[in-house]
Amino acid sequence: MDTAFFPAYWGKGIATEAAVQVVRYGFEVLKMNKIIGIAMSANLASVKVLQKAGLSFDKLAPYEEGGEDVQWYSLSRDEYFSG
Repeated sequence: MDTAFFPAYWGKGIATEAAVQVVRYGFEVLKMNKIIGIAMSANLASVKVLQKAGLSFDKLAPYEEGGEDVQWYSLSRDEYFSG
């Protein structure tokens, strides 16, 4: 699996800042009802980014039929605006 950032940029908060802004844009501009994020269980940094962006764990399930289990996170519009 490819990474989104070069290792020199890991741990600097860039992914978290981007995720927070994507969530904000999704709810405030696009008026989405729910945002879902997934991360491989072994990718603890990605899991932390989803959590810091406000998403909560939903389930451990494959992304594709027959595929490897990944962690599914989500945040509803109501949760976003009440938090």
